[in-house]
Amino acid sequence: MNSNTRTLRNPVEVLTTIPELCGFMPVESLVVLPFSEKYGGAVMRIDLPAYEHEFEMYAAAVAAKLTRFHDITQVAIAIYTHRPLGLNEPPYEKLITALIAVCDVTAIEVATVLVHASDGWCEYGGSRSGTIESLQHDLDLLAQSPTARLEIQPAAVEARDELAQLLHMVDEVMPRLHPFELLETWDELELAAAVEELDEYVLRLAVVVSGMRSVALTGLLLHHIGYGPEAVNELLAVYLLHSRAQRGRPHGCVGDAAFEGWWTQGFQCGREDDAPHTGEASEWSAASDFLQAAIDRVAIEAVDLDRCERATRLLRQLAAHLENDRRGDVLSVLAWTHWASGNLTAADYYAQQVLRSDQTHPLAIEIDDLCARAVLPGWIGSTGCAGGVRDADLHDLIANDPLT
Repeated sequence: MNSNTRTLRNPVEVLTTIPELCGFMPVESLVVLPFSEKYGGAVMRIDLPAYEHEFEMYAAAVAAKLTRFHDITQVAIAIYTHRPLGLNEPPYEKLITALIAVCDVTAIEVATVLVHASDGWCEYGGSRSGTIESLQHDLDLLAQSPTARLEIQPAAVEARDELAQLLHMVDEVMPRLHPFELLETWDELELAAAVEELDEYVLRLAVVVSGMRSVALTGLLLHHIGYGPEAVNELLAVYLLHSRAQRGRPHGCVGDAAFEGWWTQGFQCGREDDAPHTGEASEWSAASDFLQAAIDRVAIEAVDLDRCERATRLLRQLAAHLENDRRGDVLSVLAWTHWASGNLTAADYYAQQVLRSDQTHPLAIEIDDLCARAVLPGWIGSTGCAGGVRDADLHDLIANDPLT
């Protein structure tokens, strides 16, 4: 379905394609390309195990993740390490043996195992090998660390100073923000990033950053980023029904009239007392429930990859305009966006950035825990070996449909 298809015919083409799929040159990594028959599009990268006694357990965990691809038939495996090629055996030979064994048990064919070492590459169990230079990569890319492309370069000092002043003002004059105000401002910024024109741009940056101080508003923003405004409306309707039930009021019809009282005042833009009071505690009484709802939804429903990609660009732009003491909320949303898209490397990087300065940040803690346990979004396995679907893929499918 992807128009940018590529045929992998030999080990060199596999090794030169993997960095493009990952977005960086893997370092001390196991990379697996799953295929359905001869077609694929997904990629799985995992840190190599540190100790030999972990190899069998590690191989079993890899196989468990592979079996989540419902249509998987074979895999190509590549090991990237700083260790040199051995004279008699390649690095991680025992790990390779364990991986082949568990794949055989799960009826997954191992098409090839490649080792990319510090002084060359080779095919495990085959005769093909070569030098690093023979891969015809840009040497700068080869030397680049996995997180080098994730670093955010700060914007001009004047822009950061202007935003800092506006943030101080907005935090004081706007103690509450209605969800729709936040999401409309977000959409305006997204459009501005695309067309490069918007009046009062920095002021809108300040509104969004100030709104992210609210845990509840952040949870709603995650739904907006991953699924769109309809998902936000659904979550708000559920929240309102629960809060009305706790007050002993009839549910009635959830429409404009239902958003009266405290609802029209919005959510408090601050960390303390973040959730609106609803009387007795309920399933939706804590602001953190909005964050958890966004994480839980990714387990069963695929995010919109195009929306997430646009959000990633905007979030990086937001972070570039902020000083370190205000970056945490933005970077935590950026971590969730990468995790929801299936990029655990980037998600863990940004979550760690937040936790270095704020060890209590609720969203960063959640993402850090998910990455530490290598928890992939549940929807990834259900999409099959072709990976996620974008709008352009659907348009191509419709355009090439022989029945139309």
